[in-house]
Amino acid sequence: HPFNGTFRITAGAMLNNNELSLTAKPNAANQYEINGVPYDAGVVGKLEATVDFNRIAPYVGIGLGHGVCARGFEGDVPEWKNKQPQWQ
Repeated sequence: HPFNGTFRITAGAMLNNNELSLTAKPNAANQYEINGVPYDAGVVGKLEATVDFNRIAPYVGIGLGHGVCARGFEGDVPEWKNKQPQWQ
């Protein structure tokens, strides 16, 4: 611990396996509406999207506690940096 007490600063990397898959369904008029503009589902076909994130993101945290062997309250306030998600 950098301050010989219960306050600590941590750093590392977060393994990020998050992914989001989306499938749109046409409305009752058999259209997809994107930003207020209708598109005929017969012309568009199946509308799908996948969002991927960086696999590894840097991590920084501040917290209270003595580590794994501590008794009582312990916790970190995390912050990790992830780049803009990639749409496919």
